[in-house]
Amino acid sequence: MRFVVGWVIVMQAVKFGSGNKFSNFRQTEIFEEVLDDGLKTTVEGVSLMACVKECYEDADCRRVKFCEENVMSGHCKLYEDGKDCPHAANGLECTCFQKMRQCEDEVCTCAIGYYGNSCEKVIKDCSEGQHHGLLDLKKKLSYIQPDGAEEPFEVLCEFRYGGLTTIQSRDLAASYVDFNRSMEDFVHGFGRPRYNCWLGLKRISLLFAMGEMKCNIVLDGPSGFCQVYYDRCHVGGEEDGYRITIGEYSTAVSPRCGDSLVAVDNINNATFSTYNYDNDNNCASKMAAGWWYAPTSNCTKGNLNAPLVATPLVGLRLKWVYDKGNDIIASSLFRITGV
Repeated sequence: MRFVVGWVIVMQAVKFGSGNKFSNFRQTEIFEEVLDDGLKTTVEGVSLMACVKECYEDADCRRVKFCEENVMSGHCKLYEDGKDCPHAANGLECTCFQKMRQCEDEVCTCAIGYYGNSCEKVIKDCSEGQHHGLLDLKKKLSYIQPDGAEEPFEVLCEFRYGGLTTIQSRDLAASYVDFNRSMEDFVHGFGRPRYNCWLGLKRISLLFAMGEMKCNIVLDGPSGFCQVYYDRCHVGGEEDGYRITIGEYSTAVSPRCGDSLVAVDNINNATFSTYNYDNDNNCASKMAAGWWYAPTSNCTKGNLNAPLVATPLVGLRLKWVYDKGNDIIASSLFRITGV
């Protein structure tokens, strides 16, 4: 009930006495998550109105979360990016607002990924961000809308290095997300960008359809960080079973992970499998994850969707055999960029 009242207060401010100051904020979702990335600053003991005003007056603030402590005040958090707000269960009721646009003297600051005089356009992928003043943002949540997508959606963008679009992320420190799901779930996507997330095969295939791509995989854990590039890769559409084709393994990066996708148990030319749509020796069921699998008894040497665990168990766990062996992998990113 309190937040209904709070939202009415914000809407009253828009209508009566604050002009357009708050009209470009929209209420978004709160989701359960133990991590709180993208946080810019915290302001204590303020009202909801004062919290939103703090974000309005800060050009770098793109989102605000207000957690009510009493009828008059609460905790205010300002974020650098993103749409929805993470919140760890602590008994407080919270609400989230995203700043979609802020215009001063005919110059507009848009929600990240939008551009144009009235923030009416959207970049197609993260590589396009470097042409619209986003390079200095480095790594941020951003809207994109590739050709064929019905509406913009949010991804984790790395705007440097030519622009990399994240299609999958795993983080052992984040709230748990099950990756042993149906084909329908893998087609539409699940999780939250920046935390444990699968973008969705439908969206992934649209990104690949825009041109030649290369794949980048980043792994981190107690034994250290490494990454790998495949100079050509492609994921097809539904009509081809979301088939993956992978080109040459690149030796041009350092520190470099080994080749766990094609060197042995080669997944090149594999279609996507899940427990209820298994195309490869029952591998999705054996490995407890939707993924591309080789037609071999071992299924794959690199499975980024397998269970993410804190102990080096044999078998059912996220793995990258070459260079990582039985090491724990604490986080991973699967990203793509134009050739």
